[in-house]
Amino acid sequence: MASQGEEPAGTAGGQARTRLARRAVMETARELFGERGYAATTIDAISGRSGVPSATVYRLFSSKLTLLKTLFDATIAGDADATELAARPHVQALLADPDPHNLLTGFAGIATGILSRGATVYPILVSAAGSDPQAADLLAGYTRQREQGQGMIARSLASAGALRPGAREVDAADIIHALASPEVYRLLVADCGWPPPRYQEWLATTLISQLLGELPTRRKKKMTDNSEASHATTMTGQGVANRIVRGLLRTPGLNRAVGGRLVTLYVVGRKSGRRYTVPVAYTRQGGDLLIGTPFGWGRNLRSGEPVEVLLQGRRRLADVEAFTDEPGVTRMYAIMCKDNKAFANFNKVRVGRDGEPSPDDLHRAWADGARAFRLSPR
Repeated sequence: MASQGEEPAGTAGGQARTRLARRAVMETARELFGERGYAATTIDAISGRSGVPSATVYRLFSSKLTLLKTLFDATIAGDADATELAARPHVQALLADPDPHNLLTGFAGIATGILSRGATVYPILVSAAGSDPQAADLLAGYTRQREQGQGMIARSLASAGALRPGAREVDAADIIHALASPEVYRLLVADCGWPPPRYQEWLATTLISQLLGELPTRRKKKMTDNSEASHATTMTGQGVANRIVRGLLRTPGLNRAVGGRLVTLYVVGRKSGRRYTVPVAYTRQGGDLLIGTPFGWGRNLRSGEPVEVLLQGRRRLADVEAFTDEPGVTRMYAIMCKDNKAFANFNKVRVGRDGEPSPDDLHRAWADGARAFRLSPR
């Protein structure tokens, strides 16, 4: 029963009040989650700032987790339509398009819209997942939804015989999942300052190049007709794209679990002073992150000198303990190889049926220049 002076929820006035209350609560939750973090934000705090009584907040959303899910879903969808994205007419029409260029270009537009809208709420969900098991389940469910949607694109290309020679459907799905991930979007748009339209063009061009083995037809014509300066700009952008793709595809463990096992390092060259952005898979050990690499950027990390990292949507400093001696490197690599088979395969370390890495392969990895690091985020 409505309280005295309050219109019943079923009336037009009551429905309008409910919509206004929901909107106020969701916008306030977005602000407070961003300012204080999910764990530190209470329903009472949301109620106090929004002016909506706590009892009404619970009636509308039942729990803080439900509020987070509702906020996330509404932000990602961009509207109040409850229809799943994959079932919407424009997506169905895109999947039915026989032109693989149109398919990938259209997908890049849809993905950029989703990533742009979710840029503020995705880090909140990732942060919440670190302390709330139910939020972690919500994040895992969202990741599965992305995999399924992106898998439909890969399946459509494979069924049409459009993939470049040697590419499998599973490879295409992994590439789409990595390049169209919130982490890569944040890296290029938030950290590198790319406007979303540039990311969208890069994503379309790179997917066509990687999956179909060619540049888009319209891009070729544009490069031919436009000025030499435009040609140089286009090729520079493609060069950046190729470097990012190579970095992503050689990152151990960077596949369907890209969001859950990836830390980005901001490494400063000791001699050049240049700043390098390095995504790398990690193994968690307690509160520490274990990483290893045979590449030269590892020489810039030293024990006792902190490095800036981006972990689960948050930039912070991490203390570094470097291992370059054989016992230290082989011990750390053994831990990482047992935890991450992709890391072991990348470093050509065989793992026996007993789950133990080959000592000979671990020695060879060290002899070839591998280094290991323990990062302790502050």
